[in-house]
Amino acid sequence: MRGRLAEGTFKSDIVDKFRQKFLKEEYRSGNTPAGFSRLLWCNFKEQCKIYKTELLFQLQLGIEAVYFYDERTDELFCTTFEKVSAFINSFEPWDEVDAEIFDDSMEWVIAVTHEDVSLVFGVDVGIEEYDYERDMAQGE
Repeated sequence: MRGRLAEGTFKSDIVDKFRQKFLKEEYRSGNTPAGFSRLLWCNFKEQCKIYKTELLFQLQLGIEAVYFYDERTDELFCTTFEKVSAFINSFEPWDEVDAEIFDDSMEWVIAVTHEDVSLVFGVDVGIEEYDYERDMAQGE
């Protein structure tokens, strides 16, 4: 991922603000209570739309400066949506990521998951939502 790596107090302040805005109250502290997944995107308090990641990151969404928080490495990058898209589009089929993309406004979030789908809240992406549950029921 290309971009400036955020560290120290700045990183913890941004991640804490993200947790407060988007996560269910039980998970905001970073301590995982019984019955909750460790992954942030599994604990969003808002209902998100689901899109296939490969389609979502081919779009031009008009988003500029963003934060990219990689949950697996606990790294926060200050970057651009264009660089995030290039990073996601460079993945091989066996690559996995669990990450959140958001900006200073904290009005929207895109979560990229290891399940090859992305969860979107607060951004109109202009494509049809993916019926993930139907495909899982059919074994795809």
